[in-house]
Amino acid sequence: MRTRRRDVARLLLVALTALTALTATGCGAPGDGTVRAVPSDDVPYRLLDAAPDPTVPLPEPTGDVTAPQVYLVDTEQRLVPVPLEVDADGLEPVEESVLAVLAAGPTEVQRAEGLGTALTPDVVLRLVDVTDGVARISVGPNDSAPAADRLPLAVGQVVLSATSVSGVDRVLLLQDGTPAEAPLPGGALTGEPLTAADYASLIDPGAATSVPATPSG
Repeated sequence: MRTRRRDVARLLLVALTALTALTATGCGAPGDGTVRAVPSDDVPYRLLDAAPDPTVPLPEPTGDVTAPQVYLVDTEQRLVPVPLEVDADGLEPVEESVLAVLAAGPTEVQRAEGLGTALTPDVVLRLVDVTDGVARISVGPNDSAPAADRLPLAVGQVVLSATSVSGVDRVLLLQDGTPAEAPLPGGALTGEPLTAADYASLIDPGAATSVPATPSG
């Protein structure tokens, strides 16, 4: 029995010795036990990179994730978003491009798809400025307003299109430099800045459209 125990102890000692040697070799330590630096060229790719600091926030993604859109009117008198290819940089230039396309009205392709506009052909939409997320938009001329029953659709087109631009949350419509009272879908009038939520009820529930994107240039 004692001989068997001595044999087991001897085997354990041999195993431990082999394990120690294997570990030292894997860590870059030579057989004499001294520490040796491994050349950086021999280290696997990116193994020497510093571990990320969990206290440092990751950088936010750059660039807009949503393209601007113009809202047109379908045959059911609902608003439909159409993507817009904007060849402009900066918040206000992009907003100006959206308003210019909206004022120009639907293209021939979009009309063939049954899309129109509640805005009058001679409407002028001019961006005054964007401050604290509020786009101030001058609307004219005064003598060419849409019919009363289509006015909420026209205002909805402007508000929804303008707020599709990243950085614009609200729209204040101006006439002759002063805030204009705009109709909400329920018929109420307000001179306060308008949001996309104010006109969300006018959007076609199946708002996705296969109409090609409208170029801004």
